[in-house]
Amino acid sequence: MEEQNRIQWVYSAQDNRELAERYDQWAKEYDSDLETDFGWLGPSRAAEVLSEYAPKDARVLDAGAGTGLAGQALSILGYSDLVAMDLSPGMLEEAGKKGVYREFHQMV
Repeated sequence: MEEQNRIQWVYSAQDNRELAERYDQWAKEYDSDLETDFGWLGPSRAAEVLSEYAPKDARVLDAGAGTGLAGQALSILGYSDLVAMDLSPGMLEEAGKKGVYREFHQMV
């Protein structure tokens, strides 16, 4: 599926259950799709901004963590007390593979 179409497909979900299922289906390709097709820099830019305001020993909730791209960027900057929260179990599974979060919470 072309990435623009995949994004439209994800965001056309009718409820949180359907949205979670669609993200679950996309989870394994999500990182490479964003990097390859969009040159996505959002997570690294967000981590840089946070680092200007939050000390490295802060506990950080990554709400909408997805596959953990922001957590990975924060870890590179020296943050280690990271908590991931996402509605998609598939996305949280991918985030867990990055090895940067202390906790995972599947919720909206």
